[in-house]
Amino acid sequence: MNRSEKQAQANQKRRKWQTVVLVVGGLMGIGLVGAAILALMVFRVPAPPEIRIDPVAAHQLDQDFAKAAAASQSGNPSVVRADETQVNSKIQEMLSKNQAAQEGKSGSPEDIRIKFVDDHIEAYILFNYQGRRFAFQLSGKIHTAGGYTEFEPESAKIGKLPIPKSRVQAAAAELMYAPGSPLRYRLPSNMADVYMENGQVVFKMK
Repeated sequence: MNRSEKQAQANQKRRKWQTVVLVVGGLMGIGLVGAAILALMVFRVPAPPEIRIDPVAAHQLDQDFAKAAAASQSGNPSVVRADETQVNSKIQEMLSKNQAAQEGKSGSPEDIRIKFVDDHIEAYILFNYQGRRFAFQLSGKIHTAGGYTEFEPESAKIGKLPIPKSRVQAAAAELMYAPGSPLRYRLPSNMADVYMENGQVVFKMK
């Protein structure tokens, strides 16, 4: 093999390696762009849903439960119905107390808002984790089983990034029966059922 042929082979190998490097670099670049887009979607905080807050509504809900508890002790079952304003007003009242106790600890919720859509509940949760603000959106249904109120999520988003339904349901199935699960709450001894009806949460007392 003469010198020119060796030079030609060397050039050919060099071009092949250059092609490989370009392809790998391109794939890595695409991966970085994809990761950047996902990060932007996760870290982007969507605008919270509009809700109505009324301290009087929260107080009225407290009174309704007090009356229902008294009736239950007298052997007269009753029903308490809470609309979106009452629920959000009570949540904001409880959230304010929790924030004062937590003193801005990382991971504590900054805002929680609930929307009632037919028989579904849509939740918006804004929290701070290690200096970053994240918004978590969740939609699903509630029902009662075995003395517990259970929330079955059907869709979820972190920021603007949708989470596949299969992953949401798999995570919910794993978390449902874990100790202290946020998806499952034991009913008070004087409460028989909790469900959605006509855009309200219905608490059926014993």
